[in-house]
Amino acid sequence: MLSMMSYMTKTIDSMEEFELYSRIMSDDFKCKNQTVLYERKSGQRASIEGKGIDRYELYRFDAEEGKDFLPFFNNRHNHGGKVPERLRAFCDYIILVSCKGNLYIVLVEMKSGKENASQQLDASQVFMEYVKNSALRIKDVNHYHSFDVDNIKEKQLLLKKRPKVKNRPTTQPAKNTAINWDAVPIVLREERLPLRKICR
Repeated sequence: MLSMMSYMTKTIDSMEEFELYSRIMSDDFKCKNQTVLYERKSGQRASIEGKGIDRYELYRFDAEEGKDFLPFFNNRHNHGGKVPERLRAFCDYIILVSCKGNLYIVLVEMKSGKENASQQLDASQVFMEYVKNSALRIKDVNHYHSFDVDNIKEKQLLLKKRPKVKNRPTTQPAKNTAINWDAVPIVLREERLPLRKICR
């Protein structure tokens, strides 16, 4: 009974991390379709499975959609191409997941080939560190007194397009393991995104 009460208390407290992050992140970049990730260039698609988690929010920061989320950086179109390479790199999606008393921040990059995803994932990591520091700065004045960074877990996820293999079964993805920002991203070759399996 005591352990159940402890879990319930931790779950309630962790809602403060999810809610504060949700209030910090602009709704302008919250996906209208909260269940599907899509990469236009390759046609790559993945469906989110939310069973077994408390809730989640899906965000997309894509300059191609005409929404400039980095207005404080030089823009290549306005400065004659003098912008440093990869300055405005960013991952395809960010998912905030509340699950079992923790807030999971899942950075997602979708790749169809052998391209390296480190620039996009690293840039997104820096952005989310800024969000975390902003949350720490304003948590008390906004009455999020139970906000605790120990309840925040970060994941990097690389979605690779499933290869076309004739006359052979496709290889199963490796078992997901807990990682931090400095680890190699989890790689999935499936068309589904089971959040409960990833956030553990």
